[in-house]
Amino acid sequence: MTSDQRQQLTDHNGPIEAEIAAVQLRFEAKDIEAKDKKALQKQLTTLQATLQQPTQIRALWDRGRPSPTYVYRRGDDTQPVRPVAPGIPTVLENKQHPFTVQPPQHASPKTGRRLALARWLTRPNHPLTARVLVNRIWQQQFGQGIVKTADNFGRLGTLPSHPELLDWLAVESVEHGWSIKHVHCLIVTSTAFRQRSAITAEHELHDLDNALLSRMQVEATRTLDLSRETPQTLAMYGIGADETDSFGRRCLLARRLIERGVRFVQLFPKGQAWDNHKAIRTSLPDICRKTDKPIAGLLRDLRQRGLLDSTLVIWGGEFGRLPTAQVAANGDNKNAGRDHGPYGFSSWMAGGGVKAGVVHGNTDEIGYAAAESRVSIQDWHATILYLLGLQHDKLFFERNRLREKLTHQFGARVVREIIA
Repeated sequence: MTSDQRQQLTDHNGPIEAEIAAVQLRFEAKDIEAKDKKALQKQLTTLQATLQQPTQIRALWDRGRPSPTYVYRRGDDTQPVRPVAPGIPTVLENKQHPFTVQPPQHASPKTGRRLALARWLTRPNHPLTARVLVNRIWQQQFGQGIVKTADNFGRLGTLPSHPELLDWLAVESVEHGWSIKHVHCLIVTSTAFRQRSAITAEHELHDLDNALLSRMQVEATRTLDLSRETPQTLAMYGIGADETDSFGRRCLLARRLIERGVRFVQLFPKGQAWDNHKAIRTSLPDICRKTDKPIAGLLRDLRQRGLLDSTLVIWGGEFGRLPTAQVAANGDNKNAGRDHGPYGFSSWMAGGGVKAGVVHGNTDEIGYAAAESRVSIQDWHATILYLLGLQHDKLFFERNRLREKLTHQFGARVVREIIA
């Protein structure tokens, strides 16, 4: 953050923080009534949501001149024997590609050790890094890696169940620029992934204690615990405010699932709030107020945590709505709604390889049907699959000797106009 940006942040947040402090003092007063306390709590939540958060990044750097490391006699740090030079495990040494440390510049205080280790770890012919990477991806998809001890490839770990498969996936990863998406695509389109997941006697033999399920339960408990979040984060999602609390909690939970590696997350508001067959004059603005701030908070949170680029967010209501009123049989125009409009409706996407700020297509002049740059449901599905790294014409499920696809038998195209 530059000094100008820091000053702008201070100028914006300073008056708000002063107002928050004043409201907080009134809130903590002993003689305050319950109804006033509730109003002040709502005011605090609103004020905290207007605070601008500084952009944060995680960074690592060399300390410069590192502390010396020694081999100690019998582990006693008062009896150093000889210094230990920077290096790598002997078993992984390669005479053709030795580990060498070159300081970046003579005048620089950096040692170059961290850079040397990074280059050594990511070189194309490294015997270990790519295998560890693809094994972790395999573990995420199947619950157990090709090497069962994913954190230990040494002698105390287990041998790979399919070493040739591990080698092949590692080579594929390196040859495609260490692409995680490419490895995921290979796995989810494989025969092994499409096999049935029904429990069999063999499954019970290999996981009698249901260890995978118990790990999932423990992890789920941690994930659902929103008390670990900061007050600023809760306010950003509208949690604590009457209108936005319910959907805000769902959006925050979605972010916690995403950062823990859950592949697909679906969010729904309470009830069928978008199905505005009646009273659309009040019901539509109501659901917009309940969802607008939470979804904006989710997008902002994903972006500031570096997750938005790898997360495709898709927003849609329940059908489009016709441009004509749907009135009850008693002729009550005040409670009129709008029926389903399947011929022209909107959806928006964010992150995950989608262009920002682009509008694609238009309806006719009365909003009845798509008229310009039309996108069919099959086109939309093909585009989503493409952004997820899958080819819609090659992704199928065999049933009754038919290769059934999400895009059915209809022609479909990827809408490349919206792809970054």
